[in-house]
Amino acid sequence: PSLVQIRLKWLEELSMASLTAMGNRLLAASMRSAVDASGFIQKANEDSVFTVCSYMMLVSNSVAPLLVAHLVAMNEDLRVTPELA
Repeated sequence: PSLVQIRLKWLEELSMASLTAMGNRLLAASMRSAVDASGFIQKANEDSVFTVCSYMMLVSNSVAPLLVAHLVAMNEDLRVTPELA
């Protein structure tokens, strides 16, 4: 692979990792504010709901970019060479 391809690969990985991290932090902050605003009566109930919802949001935010990349690669018939893998 050429130097440009290698640089683009690293740039794509960096951008995906940073976007996923920023998205996870934004989702966690929005979940925290939603829990505070909803006024749960029981602390245990609040903690369990917050934990489950946060986990589901973080998983969906982490998987969504991979699904988009898969669909784009499938539609454009891209192939990964062993050098770039």
